[in-house]
Amino acid sequence: MAKLVEATYGDALYELAVSNNITDRLYDEAVVLLDIFDTDSELMAILNHPKIVREDRISIIENSIGKFVSEEMTGFLVTIADKDRCRYIPATLRFFIERIKEYKGIGTAYVTTPYELSDAMKSKVCLLYTSPSPRDISGSR
Repeated sequence: MAKLVEATYGDALYELAVSNNITDRLYDEAVVLLDIFDTDSELMAILNHPKIVREDRISIIENSIGKFVSEEMTGFLVTIADKDRCRYIPATLRFFIERIKEYKGIGTAYVTTPYELSDAMKSKVCLLYTSPSPRDISGSR
């Protein structure tokens, strides 16, 4: 069920972002919100508490989060709260962030070394993966 919820709402936010050409703004907001939801356990506890009624959850989102994010993101969060799906907000934001990364062609590289890299070496590794020329990065160097 969780995968279905995060995919449904995440795809809806993705389609909104792409169709309105606001992918960068919503992506940035999603990253910040995900950090907030992951670090502020009290906020998630309040939004998921069974004694907090739906209207109060919506009010919390509109009055605390809505002041700092776009109308589109606020509406998205309110929709999730209205359907009693607040526990899926972090997973949905992660899903949305991954969809935007795919759309923009952003990948994630994990580099493992036997020792700490100097700043110069870190820069060289970053340059290797951000270079616009196509390279076969699957082989070892």
